[in-house]
Amino acid sequence: IMASATLLILASCKKDSDEVPPDALGEKIQWRWQHDSKVNTGKLSGEDRIVKYDGTTADYMDFQRDGKLHTNFRGKNVVSDYTILGAEKKITIDGDNNIIREITDNTFVLYDKDNIATLGTTITTYHLKR
Repeated sequence: IMASATLLILASCKKDSDEVPPDALGEKIQWRWQHDSKVNTGKLSGEDRIVKYDGTTADYMDFQRDGKLHTNFRGKNVVSDYTILGAEKKITIDGDNNIIREITDNTFVLYDKDNIATLGTTITTYHLKR
C-alpha cells in the first residue's frame, strides 16, 4: 500500500515535459507582446539597406508557457516552437537563435543576425512592448 501511495504522489508531481521552466527570464518573456517596430538592416547588391516596419495594434508575439510562440504580423498568423536559453540570454525560435538585447516589464528587444549566401548579413531587430 505504501509503494502505491508513493507512486501516486510522484506521478502527480511530474512536470509536463513541454513546459518552459518558470525562471525569472521565462516569467518576463511569457506574455503577449505588441509589435512596436521591426527593423531589418543588411546589404543588397553591395548597398546598405534599412527597412523599418511600425507595428499595428493587430501585430503581436505571444510567448506561451508550453513553448509555443503565436505570432500575428501583417495579418499572417504563425505558430512556432521556442526555447529560452536563460544563461545565454537567447531564445531559439524554430531553430533560429535570437539574442535578448533588453527585457523589462514593458519592453522586449530581440536581435537576430543571419548570414544569407545571396544577400550577405541581414540583421533583424524586434522592438516589442506591453
